[in-house]
Amino acid sequence: MDTTITTWPTEIQRAADPFWVTRIPRPTAADTSAHALEPRRQQWDESLVTYEKNAARADAVRAERERNAQAERDRVESARQAKRDTERTATEGMLRQRFIAAGGTPGEWETEKADILAEHRRRQVIEAETADDRARAAQAERYRSF
Repeated sequence: MDTTITTWPTEIQRAADPFWVTRIPRPTAADTSAHALEPRRQQWDESLVTYEKNAARADAVRAERERNAQAERDRVESARQAKRDTERTATEGMLRQRFIAAGGTPGEWETEKADILAEHRRRQVIEAETADDRARAAQAERYRSF
């Protein structure tokens, strides 16, 4: 659909639609009568300045919103990372304590820490409760209630 305006907009139309300058080319002597050429060029030039100012402001607002959104995403990711680090540290401490209680030394712990942590993660994955497990438990609970 062509939204190009073929006639010069009225003062009300110009005020209501600041983007009209993007649809109407700057008036020339060929398409405008001599007495109306200068006022129309002036209106067009003023509207173009306003349009460019508004477009620049819209770009600035858009950029500011994107910066704020990125800052929020960074803050959330930082909090998640801090929580993961805290959990990792607590798990590592618990496994170290168990290792040393079982007769290991701190030196042995440092050399075997990676393997022990990997084994711990593997066991967590194997023992993890899945959605199927929860569904089976709910189904069993439902049948036990009869």
